[in-house]
Amino acid sequence: MFYRSLAPTEAATSNITVIDNNQTITTAQDTNITTITRTSEVNVTDTSATYGYTLTAQISANNLTGATVTIGSDTSSECSKATPCALSSAPTNILITNNNNATGAQGETTLFEVKITISANSNIGAYTLDIAYDETPIDPTIYTPFTANNGGQGTVVTDQNMIPIKYTGDTTNPIWAKADINNVGNDWFDYDNKKWANAVTVTTDTLDTYKNAPVGTVINESDILGYWTYIPRYEYQVCRPNASDSITLTAGQCQDGNGQDVLSTASPYLFNIQFQKSTQKTNYDGTTVGGWTTHPAFTFGTTELNGLWIGKFESSNPTTSRVTDATNIFIKPNQLGVSYNNVSAQFTMSVNLGKSGDGTVIPTNASQNTHNFNTFNTRLSKNDDWGVVAYLSTSIYGRGTSEVWINNCDDNSNNSSIGGDTYSDHTGWAGTSVSASRQSSGCSAYNGANATIDGAYHTTRGQHASTTDNVYGIYDLSGGNREYQMAVRNAAASSSGFSPFPDSKYYNNYPVPPFATKPTWSTSTSEEYYNNDACTYQYCGGQALHETKTVQSVSSDTQSWGSDYSYFVNSSYPWFLRGGTAGNGSDAGLFSSRRNNGNADSNHGFRVVGGGF
Repeated sequence: MFYRSLAPTEAATSNITVIDNNQTITTAQDTNITTITRTSEVNVTDTSATYGYTLTAQISANNLTGATVTIGSDTSSECSKATPCALSSAPTNILITNNNNATGAQGETTLFEVKITISANSNIGAYTLDIAYDETPIDPTIYTPFTANNGGQGTVVTDQNMIPIKYTGDTTNPIWAKADINNVGNDWFDYDNKKWANAVTVTTDTLDTYKNAPVGTVINESDILGYWTYIPRYEYQVCRPNASDSITLTAGQCQDGNGQDVLSTASPYLFNIQFQKSTQKTNYDGTTVGGWTTHPAFTFGTTELNGLWIGKFESSNPTTSRVTDATNIFIKPNQLGVSYNNVSAQFTMSVNLGKSGDGTVIPTNASQNTHNFNTFNTRLSKNDDWGVVAYLSTSIYGRGTSEVWINNCDDNSNNSSIGGDTYSDHTGWAGTSVSASRQSSGCSAYNGANATIDGAYHTTRGQHASTTDNVYGIYDLSGGNREYQMAVRNAAASSSGFSPFPDSKYYNNYPVPPFATKPTWSTSTSEEYYNNDACTYQYCGGQALHETKTVQSVSSDTQSWGSDYSYFVNSSYPWFLRGGTAGNGSDAGLFSSRRNNGNADSNHGFRVVGGGF
């Protein structure tokens, strides 16, 4: 007897043979125990399988009454031919794909034993015992839970084909090695100490080598396709729910991450953050000052996420700024930032780095998965994603209220070689200060140049450009290229190239109305400013927009925290850009927002987000 219960989206089939089934067993009277061992064989017939399976034992004995049947620690009180026992814990994790706890792999035969104990009661005789297996797909991703010092519990969720990494180099020699996926001794991450989880995607020919390599194995830079940094799911305390709320608060209304009262939102304060799991969601009414909410970035459509993998650097290439295909997109330090693409082209390339490039997100698109994910999808960053990074950075888990240093490398010396100008000539670079003026020579990373000089990401100076003020954070969030977001006024295509738009879960929309209508209380005179004043938690919450302004009513272009740009999208320029450029000085930064029409330009770059969405 064999039951199969497979999900409609199952990617593989297996042939399970139960050996020694239908054996005769004998029950004795009262306290005697009969223990029977069954050996089962899992033979995986589809070597292209991408899913594992859990095998659940179901046991029935013809006419056996008054007995209990146990496997492992599970017990069922009555087993009969009509009512089989469904025992969930034996055996478990018989997988048909490699995983961190796999007992079987693709194309292999796995043998395992099931020990069945029958404690007879008053029934004496010989009976036939049938064993059946219910085969169901399991999630092949890897879950690493953690608990922060404040009691918040989070989970780092990793694709099977991502390699967890830890920094073993110094400020002279950048070296990353394979980390312990189980994070024993905080080997991989420690958010309490600003050590965010990092992982890499690697080339096809080295993937199996690194997956099977021991902890501590050095990852060769030439094998890396992309660096990714993890933002765990969290809730935060909202100190300014709507733009109509005052930037001045009273004691007891809202607290920062150290438990101190926030008396004004006009300057940076430590966001009060608590980590969560995907099964936890804090619902918010959108109006209560000091209320708590799960950050909106962790809800993608109807899917609640444990976290997001954010591209550690701007999308890059070693030799050219003009890239039109995802096979040439990297996420690496010491490269050139990719520009000259409109928003739809950026979106297409972002999607094609992961499994989502399967024709479902972009109907005419062929699957690429250029970063070799097992199941994870990828997409272009939204304002939600920008905000979720900015808030974690501005907390006790990040660099706090100090500003990230600008990437000011706009080296024009190689323009003819790289296909034209880009404002991001060295990903991961840091200038000499928060607002250093543009450096136009001596810093280009063309073809691997200047990878170890002062200012590169791993150097003492370079680490100031990170969200953690060390190598474990995210870079290029101030300066470099401005980064287009999937964030648009009234779903206006303009010059973005979208026709049609992807599903609404892939972008933030700012509808008209309420935008394009000046609030009665606003003192602004231009839509690119007073649209800030129309922000509510519903449309702008968590996005580092109205919550991070220095004034209640925005009336000029540098009224975001840190004197960063404070433009909002308008009818002429409906697409958001974040971060500023290498030449923007003090106007660039983590809270900078600008707008354009979605067109391709030399200073318009992008960032990729990955995860189980």
